[in-house]
Amino acid sequence: MSVEEVDLGIDFSIVSDKVIKNKPNWIDRGDFYTFGAASYLDGGGEDYLKNLNKYNKIIKNEFGDILNKLIDYFGAETHDSIALPGFHIFDRKGNARKASIHKDVSFKKLPIFNQDYKNAKSFTVLINRPDCGAGLNVWDDDFNKTYHEYELGKMYVHSGGLRHQIANNGNIKKGEQRITMQGHVITFKGKTYIYF
Repeated sequence: MSVEEVDLGIDFSIVSDKVIKNKPNWIDRGDFYTFGAASYLDGGGEDYLKNLNKYNKIIKNEFGDILNKLIDYFGAETHDSIALPGFHIFDRKGNARKASIHKDVSFKKLPIFNQDYKNAKSFTVLINRPDCGAGLNVWDDDFNKTYHEYELGKMYVHSGGLRHQIANNGNIKKGEQRITMQGHVITFKGKTYIYF
């Protein structure tokens, strides 16, 4: 599996307005923001639990319709001890940031993690696109790079084991944001969960 494009029928403009309206709830991560707890940033400890207790309620209330579409698509469920899918927000302060090339293994930080896991996946939905574009660089096992341009409102799904990097994130103008809904999927002991 490389990168699969899926149209869930998400009205990205409404979602974008809601995310921007919730700016007081964004978490400043230095050169970008998240709206929601993020296991790869907060770890699985007290900060993660504190953030998910605050943000899960807000995200469920504001974006419950999208969450239901994701749950249906992946045949997944949510869990009280893990964060709901949330958002990455980049503005011009992140222009100097060099995005890392990585594989997604944040499931190892989840409070419910155990070694009986399978089918790790990651997904991104483009909600707001700056003029410079938004996309994803991916590498195959032979280190050949491919670029995937994101389309507004579409979801992009890939294996958590795929080597990848945020692309087109270097020329965001004043007043613009690159907003994506972010999440992961993991199966433990026959149950599939979505999380951030």
